[in-house]
Amino acid sequence: MFQFEVGGLLLGIDKYKKIVFVFHTGSMGENSSQFLINNGYMNVSNLTGGMAKWPGPIS
Repeated sequence: MFQFEVGGLLLGIDKYKKIVFVFHTGSMGENSSQFLINNGYMNVSNLTGGMAKWPGPIS
């Protein structure tokens, strides 16, 4: 289900644009990144550890 939602949201986005996933713990971002890479997106990243590992302030 989640992969379907991500895929639907990104249908119109250039496969060469930079895409960075930021989730709470990072595991969902890793799954999402891999889904896009498997579907031809070239510049996909995930914030390792998610916001739970972010050392800076959160606004």
